Amino acid sequence: MDAERQRLINEAARILGNINQIYVDAAYWNEHTRARLCPDAKPIDPDPSGEMAAWKRNLEAMLRHEAALGNFPNPAEPPCPT
Repeated sequence: MDAERQRLINEAARILGNINQIYVDAAYWNEHTRARLCPDAKPIDPDPSGEMAAWKRNLEAMLRHEAALGNFPNPAEPPCPT
């Protein structure tokens, strides 16, 4: 596998991890912080437009496809520059 493909796989895995963390953080906030501070507050929707869910599905599909080809994220590789 060439270096550019490996960087793209690593970046996809990093972005997917960030998206998953957003859902975890919003769930924690809804279950703990907001519930204590303002019991009648509406829960925070981390993805009101549904775009993150679409990104998540596409990144998961891409990583599954790459894994089927034997290509996996390499956590030792530095992330792509932003």
